[in-house]
Amino acid sequence: TAMENGEFDVVDTIFANDKRRRIYDFSQPYATLDVAIFFNRNIGGIETLKSLKGFKVGVKSGDDAINLLFRHNIHDLVFFDSYEAMIQAAQRRDIVVFLMDKPPALYYLNKMSLQDEFRVTSPINTGQFHRAVKKDNAILLKVVEAGFAGISADEYAAIEKRWLGETLPKREMGRETLLALGAVVVLLIILAVWSFGLKKAVQRRTGELHAVLEAIPDMIVSVGKDGVVQEVREGSSQDSKMAGINAGRNIDSVFPADIAQSLMKQIDRALIDKEVRILEYQYQASDKSGYYEARIVAGSNQDTLVIIRDITSRKHIEAALRDSENLLAAMVHKLQTLLDGSPIPQFVIDQNHKVTHWNKALEELSGIKAEAVLASDRHWHAFYQSRRPCMADLLIENDNAAIEAMYGGKYRKSKLIEDAYEATDFFPALGQSGRWLYFTATAIKDARGNILGAMETLEDITERKQAEEELLQSELRLKEIIEFSPDATFAVDCAGKITTWNRAMEKLTGVKAADMLGKGDYEYALPFYGERRPILIDLAFKTDEELAQKYHNIQRDGELLTAEADVPVQGGLTRGLWGVTRLLYNSEGMVIGAIESIRDITDRRKAELAIEEAHNFLDKIIDTIADPIFVKDRQHNWILLNAALCELIGISRKELIGKSDYDFFSKAEADVFWAKDELVFVTGQENTNEE
Repeated sequence: TAMENGEFDVVDTIFANDKRRRIYDFSQPYATLDVAIFFNRNIGGIETLKSLKGFKVGVKSGDDAINLLFRHNIHDLVFFDSYEAMIQAAQRRDIVVFLMDKPPALYYLNKMSLQDEFRVTSPINTGQFHRAVKKDNAILLKVVEAGFAGISADEYAAIEKRWLGETLPKREMGRETLLALGAVVVLLIILAVWSFGLKKAVQRRTGELHAVLEAIPDMIVSVGKDGVVQEVREGSSQDSKMAGINAGRNIDSVFPADIAQSLMKQIDRALIDKEVRILEYQYQASDKSGYYEARIVAGSNQDTLVIIRDITSRKHIEAALRDSENLLAAMVHKLQTLLDGSPIPQFVIDQNHKVTHWNKALEELSGIKAEAVLASDRHWHAFYQSRRPCMADLLIENDNAAIEAMYGGKYRKSKLIEDAYEATDFFPALGQSGRWLYFTATAIKDARGNILGAMETLEDITERKQAEEELLQSELRLKEIIEFSPDATFAVDCAGKITTWNRAMEKLTGVKAADMLGKGDYEYALPFYGERRPILIDLAFKTDEELAQKYHNIQRDGELLTAEADVPVQGGLTRGLWGVTRLLYNSEGMVIGAIESIRDITDRRKAELAIEEAHNFLDKIIDTIADPIFVKDRQHNWILLNAALCELIGISRKELIGKSDYDFFSKAEADVFWAKDELVFVTGQENTNEE
């Protein structure tokens, strides 16, 4: 604001709110104003703030009404720099609804002949006018309040008469001369009373003036046109007293030549143009070097009043402030360098929601150059299609309700940074098809906890979101494959709780998935063994020799573990089951559980047993034959032979089965046997020979 930039010291007709109290000190309220909703006469149903939903609402930038609208979740606002500009927009029908203090609204509506075009609601808020100064400037505030308190009711009436005029006199008929004489008499009486009252007022104000002069800490020196000091009134502050300034002395003998020359030049100018002249100088007085300010005011008799104030402390403060500003500028430059060099998109706004930083990474993400948004409040344009607050804006307003309303279910308070929020959201306005962003908003505060602005950092997580979606789809497909697999399959997590129980498992065990999922404590063993105990899937997590002994044909191939077991399932019928199990890992290689698939091999084992019995029966038949008999497979290995052959060559059946001639005969003999056998395989004809 202009006052924050030092353009003036006091602001009048201002509403007080929590945000402004952080930067201003306020006087007592001196006027009460109603705030109302003004709307085009062709619109109906506008009564409360809630009824503004769906309308673009005109407001004055910086007006306290903005916070009121935000608190009622009204964010579609059109901002104007002045009340007059807002009414002009209403005249053009750019807006049909606006929120404004009633006095200026009625003034401009009448001025622009719009009083019949708009309707007004009952007051939706009542505000009080204050005067304000910069924070921690209580002395100035007291001076302002005392100054206005010193204006009497009559003086206010005179001011009002000057600006508003007075009622036109009505002409009376009859006895005009008599009435005129009576009026003169009355006027004389009034003048006499007024004169007496004026003298009393002068005496009173003179006393007040003396009291004020006594309280002023500055030295006041009356100096003639010739530079001779006529009168000196030392200030109440010891710092204002300067040795050697006495009545009758010339300025040249009091001050060094350069100061005296400058002072006389300003005295001459003040006497010519009757304007207040100000001179600052450094002066050595009473072994004390200090800075002083001289204000020269022209009097009525070619003399001047020189008001001398010790500004040494102020100069030191100004120097310290300059140093702080230089340090701050260096820090800001360093911050800008860090932000520009950061690969993370970031922007910073001040307490007035104006953009102060917009780094290159954000330029690339948003496609908006920094110069297009710096010093403006259009940062929303990078993320949304219409004006609305970003999370950083809501932190500045300390509007937790609005954060919940706009980011409900998408945000959380940061665990690492105080007064910061994290959120994930999809922004359709970014890029060609929208982008997923993870963003963090942090309030920037001074040492006293006052909010100075906010920073928002953003991370484009679109690719990660797409990868997560692809992973989710992959997991869904995998679950469907497992669910409809013909093999009974179940899985557990590292705590032993069941996470998967497919349809084939339901069919095998007769137990529904709904009754098994999420259960632990070896619940998966109950349908098989009727008791809670480790089974094959537990061997995937750790080796257990005692448990392994309960299975047969147990084999490990890398991480795969297979085994067979006879298990009583569904009504106590014993079934031959074959199972395979292994550990499950996440994308980072960490164990997250185990899975087991089970196949009913009862029928297969019966078939294998039948084959084995038939094979034994065949062995018994050929053993009754006295001649040596054998059968070889295509690889020339013995697969069937009788006792006569074993006796002939002196080698047992167990040693011969699965072996070839090369395992027992010389190579020359084995080559002959191989060639004759191969001839039979190739021709398919009987071959008779002697060996």
